[in-house]
Amino acid sequence: MVQEDFGQYIRRRRKEIGLTQEEFSKKIGISQNYIAKIETDLTGVGPKTLTKMAITLDIPSDKLIEYQLGYFEGIAVLIEKRDDLDN
Repeated sequence: MVQEDFGQYIRRRRKEIGLTQEEFSKKIGISQNYIAKIETDLTGVGPKTLTKMAITLDIPSDKLIEYQLGYFEGIAVLIEKRDDLDN
């Protein structure tokens, strides 16, 4: 089974509890545009925002941290591949 990306997980969970991106962004104090970037894995999330997301989405924060680590590992792989191409 393929594990969801961080952004996919956030989007699915947000929809499961019936929040729009706008409602979710207001609850955690960030822009709707930033939520869209998170949900499409175009950006990472800092600890403060991650905590607010976990509380709002009723997700254990360690589960979100696990997903977020996957995002950063993916970026590291892309950087490594780019470095390989440059050499």
